[in-house]
Parts: sequence; C-alpha cells; structure tokens
Amino acid sequence: MAAIRLLSEEMINKIAAGEVVERPASVLKELLENSLDAGADRIEIDTEAGGRRLVMVADNGCGLDPDDLLLSVERHATSKISTDADLLRIATLGFRGEALSSIGAVSRLTITAAAARDGRARQVVMSGGRMIKVEDASRDRGATVEVRDLFFNVPARRKFLKSIQTESAHLLETAQRYTLGCPALRLVYRANGQELLATNPMEDGLTRVSRVLGRDAARAMSPFEGEQNGLRASGFLGDPAFDRSRAGGLYLYVNGRPVSDRLLTRSVMEAYRGRLAHGRYPVAVVYLEIDPELVDVNVHPAKAEVRFRQPSEVFNAAVEIMGTALSRQHRPLRAPAAEYTETPAFQRAPVLAESMLWESPPPFGPPPALTYRDPAPAFAQRPAGAAAVTPELPGLRPLAQLFNSYILAQGPDALYIVDQHAAHERILYERLQSQLGRGTLPSQALLLPQPLELTPVQAAVLNRLAAELGRFGFDLEHFGGQTFVLRAVPMALAGRESGRAISDIIEAMETHRPEAGLDDLEQAMLSSLACHAAIKAGEPMTLPEMEQLLADLDRTRVPTHCPHGRPLIFNMDRQDIEKRFKRA
Repeated sequence: MAAIRLLSEEMINKIAAGEVVERPASVLKELLENSLDAGADRIEIDTEAGGRRLVMVADNGCGLDPDDLLLSVERHATSKISTDADLLRIATLGFRGEALSSIGAVSRLTITAAAARDGRARQVVMSGGRMIKVEDASRDRGATVEVRDLFFNVPARRKFLKSIQTESAHLLETAQRYTLGCPALRLVYRANGQELLATNPMEDGLTRVSRVLGRDAARAMSPFEGEQNGLRASGFLGDPAFDRSRAGGLYLYVNGRPVSDRLLTRSVMEAYRGRLAHGRYPVAVVYLEIDPELVDVNVHPAKAEVRFRQPSEVFNAAVEIMGTALSRQHRPLRAPAAEYTETPAFQRAPVLAESMLWESPPPFGPPPALTYRDPAPAFAQRPAGAAAVTPELPGLRPLAQLFNSYILAQGPDALYIVDQHAAHERILYERLQSQLGRGTLPSQALLLPQPLELTPVQAAVLNRLAAELGRFGFDLEHFGGQTFVLRAVPMALAGRESGRAISDIIEAMETHRPEAGLDDLEQAMLSSLACHAAIKAGEPMTLPEMEQLLADLDRTRVPTHCPHGRPLIFNMDRQDIEKRFKRA
C-alpha cells in the first residue's frame, strides 16, 4: 500500500472543482448566482460551442474593487458568510467561496470588474488556477466573467462532456430557470452569437412563463397563491390536460433558489393526484417562501437540493395550498365506468376504425376467417400462411372485455388477460418499424395547419432534427423565433388528437443524446407514435375487433410486452382455476 502524502495545491483545487464544476451549465449557474447576489438587474450571457469554448456573464451589479477582485479567486474567500450562524440562515443564492477559484482551476478565466461608475476597472487573468496577469481595464460598474476552454487541463473530465447540442441545451435550461426565478431581471442569452432568450422586467408573470415554456403552456396555466403554517406558496399551475411524459416542466424555487428537490416534486404530484394519468407529469412553476432558518441549502455541493427542518409540515402545507387551487379549477379524473348489459355487450367504439387511416390491413378491419373447435377448450385455428403460434401466446379465442380495458380470452388449458392498449401498441410499433424500414412513414396533411409555440430548447432541438421528423411523417415549418407550423402528421395519428403526441415526441427529442445514435431516437419516437395511435383503456371493443387484435398480436415478434417493456398479457392455467374450485 502506498504511503500517505499530502496532495499538491493544484490537485486540491482540481478536486474541489470537481464538486462544483460538472459541466458548462454548472459554471453558468455559479456565475449567475454571483451576479444576482451582487444586486444585478441586467445580465447578458454569451456561450460558444456548448460552453466548451466560452461561457461569459456580464452584469450591472455592485462590482468589485481591486483588492476584492484579487481575493475573489482565492479558495474559501467570500463576502456572503462570516460566522457559523450565517451558515444556518443563508439568504443569498451563493455561499461557497471556492466557486470562482474552482472554475479558474479548470479553465482560462478572466474577470473584469469595477465598483464605481467612472469607467475604470481592474482585470485578472488566470489559466489552470495560476495567476497570469492583473491589469487596468475599462468598463462601467459591475463585472464580466469569461470562462474559456473549460477542462483544457483536465482532458479526462473534458471527455465526459456530452455533445455540443446536449451541453447547449443544459446551458439554456439553466438560464431559463433563473429567468423564471427573478421576475425583475432583464436577461439576454446568446449562443454562438444568436439571441435565444430575452426578458423584460416590465412583463407580467405569465408572459415570462410563455418565454420559457412556450405560449401554449402559458395559456394552460393559472396563477395561485396561499399561505399555511408559515409556508407561502405561489406561482402557476398547468391544466392537467397539458401534461408531459417527464418532469422537465416542473420549475421549483425555495426562497428564490431554483432546486430539484424530491420532497417538493412529490408535493406537486400529490396535489395533482387523481387529475393525471399514471406516468404523466404536470407543468408548474412553484415558488416557496420559508424562514431561512427552517431550510438547509448546504446539503449539496451545487446547492441543487435542500433539506427542511420540518419536512412533513412543508409537504402537507404545499399539497394543501396547491390542491385547493387546483380544486377551484379542475375536478379529479374518474375512471370510465364499466358498462354491463345482459344482451351482448360488445358495442363498437365510436370512430375507432374510421378514425385511423392505414395501409392495408387496417388495425381493426374484418377479421380473418377463424374456425373454432368445440367443445371447450376451444381456440382459433390459424389462417393459412400465418406465422407459427408462439409458446408465450397460443391461439386465443376472445370471450369478453373487462372494464373496457382488458380482453379475456381462452387458450389451451388457460384463461388469458390481455391489456388492449399495450397489445395494440406492440402491433402498431412493429408495423411502423416495418414501414420506416422501407423509407419514410406515410403522412396525412392537416386541413388547417397547426401553429406550435415551443420553448427555446425545443425550438433548437427541432431545428437540429428537422430531417428526422420528416422521415416519421411530420411536416414542420419554422415560422420564426420559437414558432413552428405543423402541416402534416404521420398517418398513424390521422383522426387522433395529435397535440399530446407531438409534445411527447418533442420531449423524447429533447432528452435524446446524439452520442446514443439515431437508432435510440427512432425507437423512442416509434414507441411514442404507437402509444398515441393505439386504442385506449376505457374504449369498448366489439368481438370481431378483439379477434383481429389477438390475431395481429400473435404475428408480432414480441407478443408479450409493449414497446416500453411493460407486460401486456398474463394467464391463469386450468389447473390453478380447478384448485380454486376444489376440483383438483
């Protein structure tokens, strides 16, 4: 075992930097917090190459005098705390004194600052943690921090950065979160010289929300506020119908600090309980104000999480305030009641087949000729030329529909229960996959083009992957800024409400990592299309439609799981059933 030794100052600085500087967005976060703590109400941000080449933040805050400028790049140097008691009542966004020092240790850092309005400033230049020069400069009161060539001296860390597009998205997301958290802030964000975000301190809250989340989201959101047990909550809650497939639409703040807190996320989800389908997330902007002594922000190196002294009280109060606000506007969803009649209860689902335009064969067209063998157990003989019956899914004869969501079917010596939505997802997924393999998915032109108001991140993603969307049957035209016009959709969505499908597909594109390859994106998009085109739980089916679905399912490569990996079928074998009735 090697002998214990003290690390060099350079190595200590690089380790400290690893706690604070994970990626370019981490740098931007620290610089934004310093600017806001300095009282800035105007901030300009410039980035290049996803932050690898440049992250620059210029503000009109209180600035730094020459002595403070030199101290600011030293480890554990800060103006924000001075005693132990200050750690228990942090009212600023930043407090980790080594932030600038850590950033400077892994980049080429230049800080230009002035504390007066006489145009005279001082500039410090560092490289890899070493002071290069200190000289006079010119600028008005405030500070400009330029971080260039991030991780140039730590190549192992640089290799772990994602693609330029991914890092650019993280940078813009960081700017957006602080934009929503500071209503009085004038912020301009530019990437590679192109302005992507600009806010006006005179605009109202919903206007600012529309800049970050898009106009469609803002239209679906309502303001709320309330106070309970010392906790004040306010913000904007989205209509449950405007839900998302992931939690990226949740913006949470504690005393003005943007956080990604599990307790607060759970409180939002609890407030929406009964109003959202399983696996869906609301869009919401929630500001919580609480006595700083009752919350510890020093539990995470990047201050992304907080710890409440009385978590259950905070949780209950937040749920009560948000739940009450939602109840004024929206009633909880109720599951559709199962219908029961003594006559055959297989009523055809309205516009089920008519609403879905497909290449032959249609999803629920006339069933193939099926021959049944009597007496029971009976199961369908396969049509001529059909694929062999799989061990997991023998030829099945539908018996009835349960809760308008599950197909009860009889197989050889077993009762099978099939999730109709998941089964149809699997069928459509493989059909779409086959069509895409032949070129592009067939599309259906919209009678009236549909405008889409997107977020800055979504707009950037669509511009980058427009060609891929064309392969999937979408015809999208950039109308300027963050507005796109949808002119055609995949044939699979014809007759279906396409708004949610488009939203989910854009989210899948947002989270797509280019290094994962286009196959990964293709699978995500096909899965989303199949999910939105498939028959839904709660839709009644006729007996011929159930027969057709089971026959189509048996022809799939994976007839046991939906494209998302959920099981779609299970059985109770005859022996188990007979044991229940004491026959075995």
